[in-house]
Amino acid sequence: MNYSVRGNRKVEYQCPRCTSPVESPLERAGEQVACPTCGAAMMVPGARELEQLTIEVRLREAKKLEAERAEEASRAERARASRASEVGRAKAAAAKEAEARKLQPRAEAAPRARGSVSRVTFGGTLFLALSAFYLVAVLPLQTRLSQTQAKLNALTNTMNANAEALESLTETVNHNARIANLNNRVR
Repeated sequence: MNYSVRGNRKVEYQCPRCTSPVESPLERAGEQVACPTCGAAMMVPGARELEQLTIEVRLREAKKLEAERAEEASRAERARASRASEVGRAKAAAAKEAEARKLQPRAEAAPRARGSVSRVTFGGTLFLALSAFYLVAVLPLQTRLSQTQAKLNALTNTMNANAEALESLTETVNHNARIANLNNRVR
């Protein structure tokens, strides 16, 4: 049967009985329809084009999903690198301060200068500052990472479901094509 696919959504063909022109949506390819003029039963052609269109749509969706995953992974990596950089700078500053303390002459019994703080006060203040940094910077990043991982898992599940649906659709299209071939042989 001669037919043409217009755009990517319409199939134009002729009725095998009365040869009147017929137009059907591509989504109906492989289905049995009646001729609008004479009422004869016929199969809508274009199953191969419908299968190709379906595959292209699924591939676009898969590529979009893959790009979203890559972007999420990139954001997570940037956040991890930023945290590592902050930790590295803090360690370097602590090491520099420790080295400076080693170089200072010790005055064991000397009274503290006015405005200086004891080691206990300094340690407590440092602990509070680090705790605040953890609450303000690290904890939100960990929460965001958990949310990103949950989204990634959901997208993986969706992609797997789409792959199964595509496989099922392909089997259905192949089955319909075999039936169409058998119907064409019988005529």
